[in-house]
Amino acid sequence: MADALLDLPLTRIAAALQAGETTSRALTEAAIGRAAALQPRFNAFVQVLADRALAQADARDAERRAGRVRGPLHGIPLAHKDCFERVGVAMTVGSAVIEPAPGQRDATVLSRLDAAGAIDLGRLNLAEFVA
Repeated sequence: MADALLDLPLTRIAAALQAGETTSRALTEAAIGRAAALQPRFNAFVQVLADRALAQADARDAERRAGRVRGPLHGIPLAHKDCFERVGVAMTVGSAVIEPAPGQRDATVLSRLDAAGAIDLGRLNLAEFVA
């Protein structure tokens, strides 16, 4: 069920979460599985943050059970381009020339997604230096 939901618009996924048709954990497991299955073909991900994403999914499910929903992205796994800094996660900006170093702060967009309850699935490939 959760895997099929990944093909739907975010509004439908959010509605399924709200209605209790699925959980953030199930969606995140399905997204991690799909990323792993498609990675050899598309090389979309620089890094899937599976353990972190599953921990976030469990936390979002607990928040939902307690009646605390942060917004429409609450519990939805999303990935982002590898050009946004995240504390402790190395960013490549699509370049093989620079030495990746762990981020010192979270980019504003990632902080806002966190505050909205989105789950950070991982970092996506992009053209070198976001060209």
